[in-house]
Amino acid sequence: MSEKNRSQDRSIHIFTEKFSEGGWLTFKVLKLMQIPGEEWYYLVQSPQGNRLLMPSRFYHGYQIRIGEPLECRIDKINCSGKIFLEPAHPYFKPGELYSFEAVSREVQCDRKGRSFLRYELSCGFREAVYARFPEGFDIMPPAALKARLIRIRKGVLLLDEPEVINNCS
Repeated sequence: MSEKNRSQDRSIHIFTEKFSEGGWLTFKVLKLMQIPGEEWYYLVQSPQGNRLLMPSRFYHGYQIRIGEPLECRIDKINCSGKIFLEPAHPYFKPGELYSFEAVSREVQCDRKGRSFLRYELSCGFREAVYARFPEGFDIMPPAALKARLIRIRKGVLLLDEPEVINNCS
């Protein structure tokens, strides 16, 4: 499974600073703010002073602190130039194999109306994590399993190569 299935890399220049999809930058967290009538965001500043907003609702367990540096991957740059950031997870690294306990699962729909299964996983940390597995993988919790982390998007682990260790049901 590749990180990107696009035929071209997307990047954008803001003044003299280049932002490229898949690239990593260290931002400074300036503050947590609410846009009236909307949700809460982290206001972060790039190394060259450009400021971006990052929704806070996906990253409650990330221990993000005001005034501290925050390593982020440029997850996506859309066709209108909006930059989407994905902060480095405090515990998980893409490419690594992890053990989990599947706690629950629910059917959700993406913005195109396609259904998928989202699992709540326990892995020994304080916060529960949410994950999606490859299409066709379905197991009823509780169950112990191992899987390889491919990437993280909006705080959700995208896992591959799932292997059931013990189906506890």
